[in-house]
Amino acid sequence: MKPKIIALIGERDLAKPAHAGIEASLALYERQTGRPVWFRWIPTTALTAASAPDLLGDATGVWCVPGSPYADTAGALRAIGYARQRPCAFFGTCGGFQHALMEYCGAVLGRKAMHQELEGGAADPLIMKLSCSLIGAQARVLAPPGSWYERVVGVADSVEEFNCNYGLSSAFEPYFLGSGLE
Repeated sequence: MKPKIIALIGERDLAKPAHAGIEASLALYERQTGRPVWFRWIPTTALTAASAPDLLGDATGVWCVPGSPYADTAGALRAIGYARQRPCAFFGTCGGFQHALMEYCGAVLGRKAMHQELEGGAADPLIMKLSCSLIGAQARVLAPPGSWYERVVGVADSVEEFNCNYGLSSAFEPYFLGSGLE
């Protein structure tokens, strides 16, 4: 069986609990399933228009990891767009998910997508600073029955930890409804 190859997009920093946790989770998956999974970190600065196909071409999945702001926002968006346009699984967590919203908003919905962490004075940001921090917060996650979340996690209702200060502006929610983004 050909091993899964996960391209981890971001600047690897094992001092960040999320980065160490990603590597530990992938190792745990291998131990529990006996199925190999290979991963490689790809810094956002390495992702140019010319290099993306070589760096991502053999990836089974692209995971844009927490840790924004990234060294090169355009590189992160390029990796996300590459995965969206191919039969390649994509996963974005924290800043990775925020950047996935930015990429989709700009490339598919045709709307300007600004991130308040990157452009503090943005008048109408897609991603804005939350009114209260979610660093270390725990909350219920409710997923639709039969959703991919329920299939992967095993339940539609779970309590998860959040570590974020930014999120989708409610003004942009209507643009994503029915858009095909899952």
